[in-house]
Amino acid sequence: MSFKHTVRFLAGRLMLIAFALLFSSLVRGAQPTAESLAAWKAHVAQARTALNQCAQANDSLLLIARKDAVEQRVREGRIVVTHTAGGGILHVPNGLIHDWTGAVFIPGAHAADVTAGLQNYDAYAATYRPAVSESHLIASRGNEFRYRLKFQSDSFGIKAGLRGDFESSYWTPDAQHNYSTTEAIRLVELANPGTPSERELAPEEAHGYIQRMFTIVRYTEADGGVFVEVEAMSLSRDIPGAVRWAVAPLVERFSRQVLTTTLEKFRTSVSSTLTQAHAGISAARDCVINSPGC
Repeated sequence: MSFKHTVRFLAGRLMLIAFALLFSSLVRGAQPTAESLAAWKAHVAQARTALNQCAQANDSLLLIARKDAVEQRVREGRIVVTHTAGGGILHVPNGLIHDWTGAVFIPGAHAADVTAGLQNYDAYAATYRPAVSESHLIASRGNEFRYRLKFQSDSFGIKAGLRGDFESSYWTPDAQHNYSTTEAIRLVELANPGTPSERELAPEEAHGYIQRMFTIVRYTEADGGVFVEVEAMSLSRDIPGAVRWAVAPLVERFSRQVLTTTLEKFRTSVSSTLTQAHAGISAARDCVINSPGC
């Protein structure tokens, strides 16, 4: 075996060992402590306050508008994932807060197209498969929506599942700026997801992969398209100190990858809908011109 292949083999073994140690240490009692919940609530409250201040000041809602280099990369078609100066993974008592922001530009779209895509909850399973295996709208009233999603993952040899109920609210401060907030009101881990023996885990059985979730979506129509930003926040159990040095970089890379993939799938979905709509309009026009009786 060559030196390069040996390094890759050892790195792969280290990854599997690290994840085995991590998740075997989280098999029982994965409910958030009072201290981690307090830190989480403070973090979300701070994010809400900053969002409201931008909206009330009629300032740009987009974080990338304050970073010229990042905005230019997004404008050129790249999906950029960033975090605050404090980092994408924040250590709190007995837990971790993951806070990442991804940005994408959807050319040819209008804000209404993005809103329609975000609110098409029944289609989430088709849009975001295989990560989302089930999705449906539960209820809606005005700009308030409640929906249910089922997530599945089979990474690093670990099969995990999560079912969540979410509440989303939408605001339009002006013709150019839009935003929404989404909060998980119920999260339940699943054993044997996607199999006949699938079942919900009791709180004392849960692993603590994800304990709380909160998302802010900002989008602005400009330059012949729509800039979309998604700030995804979640609370999880802490990583044991013995393997933190090995696992933390993997978690960070995985978080970036998940957000990048989500935005890519959303852009593709909105763009595909626009293409179909334009094709339908062209076909209707051809029908009128060439076949008056149709």
